[in-house]
Amino acid sequence: MKASEDLNLDGVEFSTLPSGLHLVDEDVVHITHQVHHGISLFRRRPTSEAGMRGFRLESLGILVARSSRPRPWRHLASLKELSCKLDERWSSLRSRFSDAEDTRDWTLLSDWYLRRVFRRVGEEGQWVDWDEELSSEGSDHPALHLPHLLRILGPSSLTLYKHVLARRRVLIYTNPCVEPACILARIASDICGEGDRPNVLGMVGINDYDKLNTESWRGNGWVACTTDAIFLEKPSLYDLIIDMTTSRPARPAFFVSRLAPASPRGPRHRLQPVRFTFSDVRLWSEIERILRADSEEAGCSGEHRSRWSDGWRMYEDVCVLCASAWMGGWRGASNSALGSASVGTSRAKASIYLEGEDDGIRNVGRGIEGRPVMTADSRSSSSPAMSRQVRTTLALLNIFHAHGQFLSERLSELLDDAGADSDTTLVLTPRDVMALELGVLSDLDARFLEWLAERNEKSAGRKVIVRRGWKDLLGVLLGFN
Repeated sequence: MKASEDLNLDGVEFSTLPSGLHLVDEDVVHITHQVHHGISLFRRRPTSEAGMRGFRLESLGILVARSSRPRPWRHLASLKELSCKLDERWSSLRSRFSDAEDTRDWTLLSDWYLRRVFRRVGEEGQWVDWDEELSSEGSDHPALHLPHLLRILGPSSLTLYKHVLARRRVLIYTNPCVEPACILARIASDICGEGDRPNVLGMVGINDYDKLNTESWRGNGWVACTTDAIFLEKPSLYDLIIDMTTSRPARPAFFVSRLAPASPRGPRHRLQPVRFTFSDVRLWSEIERILRADSEEAGCSGEHRSRWSDGWRMYEDVCVLCASAWMGGWRGASNSALGSASVGTSRAKASIYLEGEDDGIRNVGRGIEGRPVMTADSRSSSSPAMSRQVRTTLALLNIFHAHGQFLSERLSELLDDAGADSDTTLVLTPRDVMALELGVLSDLDARFLEWLAERNEKSAGRKVIVRRGWKDLLGVLLGFN
């Protein structure tokens, strides 16, 4: 059923029924079809019908009208309720007829659809603010899973953050159930802020190569999910892939796509493992403080005991401590070389604190210190009524959004002063890298800065290069001008 005959639904079944979904009894799949976002509920029902091999695979979904803020998950609860009613109705009919007869009654489905198809165009895209959206849309909102996913991904979640903030192409490879991967894709887009987000393509398959190439040419980045392992052999299609098929208790594996050495066959790409960088420690410390406070408020004390049984978690803790000590040393030694122009008044204190209060937290009052931004109107009404989950999610989103705003504003200042090799190229130095609290020794941070700078309006379409010669790096680390 569709609202307009101009809507072509050919091929939508490949998105709603991805490879391997027959192995699970129930799942939720986020999809896109042409310009429409949607969501579908998958059910595997036992049957004795001939040719069905013991199960009937069913998918019940909806595509929402095109808008600036499509929210198909708002229909998930009613889809689940409708699916249960259809199952009860069809089961009662099958008890009166033979399995050879098609006894399905579509009246319930038609009524459900007609109650929604005549809604005012654009209603799906109405936007107030995050407080209103998270408080009003219930537990089906993907962003409410942000705290849990951050605990699963650990500091490596900031590698994902950098790629989506720079509008790169991100693919999430998973096994069924696919709902966690779809939720992660939605969250990856949400942490960029309320502005121009990367497009969330939902579930894609081997038949979507053209869709991925088309989205890539648009240059705004995308986030997609897949269950097809063949994408692991196609690294030229994406910039970052997250492998969620790794066995627990290991973290999901992150791989970046890099150009391989020259080959007679032409340009080729290969996958290279990547994890968080030392420069991520400060931002992760602020995030972890919120997660720890949330756990303490919920009365969960098992997290600190379980981390000792997780070798990878212990490795991360050691890396964070080493990064804190190392960065605190060389950052203090190089402050004289950076001067006030490299840090600015809002970043004068760059030390990293893992515990307790942080005197150097930037932009107090804008949410970066771990509490949601409150206006005079909302401070008295919405805050007391918000659940712990909503408050924690708002605090985390504010951290990501404020950090993104800081990077954008500081980068605009740096680009005004950047040197130019030619009319088509801008050059940034390791000192500029440090001014943005990125790692001068990190290749990923240098690439991130180049990506971010090329999207900044101050670059005016010019290519941006971060100069990383050994003399430049040594001079900054030793505090020389």
